[in-house]
Amino acid sequence: MARIYVLGSIIPVPGLKRENDIILRTYHEIRKRKNITYRFAKSINYTNRVLKFFHPKFNVFHRLNNLVNYKEPAFNTDVMFYRWFSFKNSVRLKSLLAPLNFWLFGGKVLKDVISFSPDLIHANNMFSDGYMAYRIKKQLNIPYILTLRCDPKYDLMKDITCFNILNNASVIICHNFELFERYRKFFPIHRLPHGIDQKIFKKRILPYTKNDTFRILTVSRLLDWKNIDLLINSITSLCYQGFDIQYTIIGEGPEGDKLNSMIAELDMDKRIRIKPWVNQSELFNEFEKHHLLALVSYPETLGRVYFEAIACSLPILCAKNSGSYGLISDVHGGQYSELDKEMVSEKVIDIMNDYYRIAENAQNGSDYLKQFDWNNVSDFYFSTIMNLKNRSTH
Repeated sequence: MARIYVLGSIIPVPGLKRENDIILRTYHEIRKRKNITYRFAKSINYTNRVLKFFHPKFNVFHRLNNLVNYKEPAFNTDVMFYRWFSFKNSVRLKSLLAPLNFWLFGGKVLKDVISFSPDLIHANNMFSDGYMAYRIKKQLNIPYILTLRCDPKYDLMKDITCFNILNNASVIICHNFELFERYRKFFPIHRLPHGIDQKIFKKRILPYTKNDTFRILTVSRLLDWKNIDLLINSITSLCYQGFDIQYTIIGEGPEGDKLNSMIAELDMDKRIRIKPWVNQSELFNEFEKHHLLALVSYPETLGRVYFEAIACSLPILCAKNSGSYGLISDVHGGQYSELDKEMVSEKVIDIMNDYYRIAENAQNGSDYLKQFDWNNVSDFYFSTIMNLKNRSTH
């Protein structure tokens, strides 16, 4: 039996933007296969009763600040909330405020950790998770795993707090290519994608000739850094040149109205459409109706949908140095472009002209990705957990 205390600042909660449920999913899958138990804790941005009137999100923060526990419905899992002052996209400010945050709010987490008595901590971000894990190790001598998620533009080695978090982690898991390449010389770091369901692996090629409509799919939250507007402009340019393309976007988010207006202004309503979220089985059906999954978001920590698409033998187009870059190559059906309208357009033309070679490579990619099914990913996590547990008891 292994006991893991999971610090997950990106665990989704109602009322906030759709966060990533991969932390919950990962431990759910591990527990189905291994003898573990776990406890989740999530930081909530501290908001007092005055600030709650300034923005709807502040009101949600204030409501959550007053909750002790939250029952996450998808995985029926308890999540403990604790308060934290947080500032979006400012690593330096987060670093400066981390000691104050721990002094004000860390006691609740320490008490919960002592009560749970874990074998190790798993921090799923630098702040607040990584700093909290670092302080727990210093005070209670409990080792921690760090999953590194941050914008590659920040040099974490130049910040003493960030360096201490990295340097004291027993194991670092990194999904992003740029981060992995930058820090692997200095720390015990592993590049590991998320697990993939065995049931979705499929070998297929959707037929295509130059007389057919080429069908492109994007599956994403509608956020500015997903660069969906760049894809819309690139595909519009190709359609104006006479290429027969249909582009479907599946997703929801704050950029939805802006993107719909953009499509209307370009008079592309018959070529480009946005659909709301679909369930997993419907998504895999959509994969089978399309020739290419395109998502050029940057920065992208990993992008689960890239791996699910290749598992279904659907070729992908991504941004260079982001997401699946470095893990899914051309021989596995992965195509990559710079973030430039003309370059994206040229890459789409190249894919259409060389479609069958790339689609056959995506079939090879489906076989290649079987090493990352949930059985193997669970084995990695569990062996890492047990090694650290055994090391700490000797």
